[in-house]
Amino acid sequence: MKYTLQFRLILSFTLVILLTVGAVFFVMWQAATIQIQKYNERVEHMVSGRIHFVIGDYYINNNMSWDGILPVISKLAEQFNYRIILADTDGKIIADSENGTSGTRLDLNKFSSRLITLPNEPQKSAPVRPRENMSLPAPTLIFSGQAFPGPPPEPPLPDLSQSQVVGYLFLTPLTQSPVGLTALQILTSEMGRYFMAGACLAVAVAIILTIFLSRRILAPVKSLTLAAQRLGKGDFSQRVNIKEKSEIGELATTFNRMAADLERDEKLRRDLVADIAHELRSPLTNVRGYLEAIRDGIIVPDEHTVNTIYDETMLLSRLIEDLQELSLAESGQLKLYCQNEDIGNIITQAITAVMAKASIKDIKLSVELPGGLPAVFIDRQRIKQVLLNLLTNALTHTPSGRSITVSAEQVGDHIAVCVADNGEGIPPDELPFIFERFHRVDKSRTRLTGGSGLGLTIARYFVEAHKGTITAWSEPGKGSRFTFTLPAVGA
Repeated sequence: MKYTLQFRLILSFTLVILLTVGAVFFVMWQAATIQIQKYNERVEHMVSGRIHFVIGDYYINNNMSWDGILPVISKLAEQFNYRIILADTDGKIIADSENGTSGTRLDLNKFSSRLITLPNEPQKSAPVRPRENMSLPAPTLIFSGQAFPGPPPEPPLPDLSQSQVVGYLFLTPLTQSPVGLTALQILTSEMGRYFMAGACLAVAVAIILTIFLSRRILAPVKSLTLAAQRLGKGDFSQRVNIKEKSEIGELATTFNRMAADLERDEKLRRDLVADIAHELRSPLTNVRGYLEAIRDGIIVPDEHTVNTIYDETMLLSRLIEDLQELSLAESGQLKLYCQNEDIGNIITQAITAVMAKASIKDIKLSVELPGGLPAVFIDRQRIKQVLLNLLTNALTHTPSGRSITVSAEQVGDHIAVCVADNGEGIPPDELPFIFERFHRVDKSRTRLTGGSGLGLTIARYFVEAHKGTITAWSEPGKGSRFTFTLPAVGA
């Protein structure tokens, strides 16, 4: 079963609210229970103290005698719902609120007992204040028709060391008073009702807010989803217009950037296919034309014709090799065989390789190498090819009678190699694209006059494979300068 994000948000908020309300209700219920129990204990303490006080006071006022105590005990037992047993110091029952006066002895371990104590010198004094807690709740004490809204004032405790025991008072609650339980039930019921109402209201509000917020949140997500689906079908022009500054906004910006990159890569791919087809078609067409002319007897297969066909096949072979090298470099599978090399020696060899072509065009080649340059850890053949590509490009775009200079210097922990010419230069709007494959500044140039358009691209990949960088500066009419860096050994 598929659950939408909106349903999951509603369910999550509802569960959070219910859990929160339930936790708060549980905590409050526990707190209320504890407080009611404490209140019951205080009331029980007060009731038992009152009974003790009345019986002790009766003994004092009755000339230190328990005669006639049974009605008093019966009334107290009826009033406070206790079973009250009074025994003398020998354990003989003097009065029992249930059985009257039995005269039997009582097992002192069966009941909660209180000592009735009097001073050795009989005088009218208050009995010992009760020290044990009993179990009988009562919100208001009533005795002899007089209401006590709280515990009556208790006299100070007498010194037990100067007192004498005159009897035992046994107090046992007959039934548990429903006051505390009823109060707890009422409180729980009321709390539960209000909490349930609050929970329902909170859930309703949460659902409304979730629906409202989820629509605002899901709207851009749906836009992104539709755009991604169209992008997956090949429509790389898709963009989303989301101006939020949240994570959704960052996602939209990333999506638009990705779509732009994909659109650009798709354009480059199409251009690459078209350029490769064009570059391969040209030499193949020439070879085919010469072969058909020879077959039809139009051209005699002399040395010149054979050399021309050979040159075309060599151009085709070099183009295929360049494409293979470029493919390896772009996929990160280019293998380098690096060792410590003298960059000056490599520059000299590259200059020597293009000297003949420079002489034909009457272009002066010069080298500026300072002494003491550190070695570089490079693949000699790859870096030599970078220099040859840059020199060939400079020779192509430099008119006769001008010059090309190759220099090297140490810049920090790198060696910077520069190929500068004072040729025709590169227009500013073309400069950012010169390292892209098959890019030609002069669109009117053909394969014969402008090369294949892969030289600078291969140079960039080879330099970057050596952890270096390559940059270009140019000004139309004043020339161009290409600089690449290589890490120096021990720098």
